[in-house]
Amino acid sequence: MLLIDADAGSFDGATATVTIEDARRADAPAVAVAWVEIKGLAHRSGVADRIPFAINCADPVAGERYSVRASIGRLHSRERVAATAGGRPVLVRVQ
Repeated sequence: MLLIDADAGSFDGATATVTIEDARRADAPAVAVAWVEIKGLAHRSGVADRIPFAINCADPVAGERYSVRASIGRLHSRERVAATAGGRPVLVRVQ
């Protein structure tokens, strides 16, 4: 689930990009392994919005590090959220 903070500015017709990254190597940048774009988003300041999303890819292997990040225009997730296996939901907050 993508969470847009209530204090984010209003926008219309935006595209969100949600990405799963392979973050196993501490000595190298994370590599995108799957992503989804969600087009036509609108948000009004003062209201927190939750937008569902699904990314189809292989399940992360237990013990390996994968993360989820998101962006909508100038809004970005500020922390990396651990990807989960088996379709369990994660909450990615953009600010």
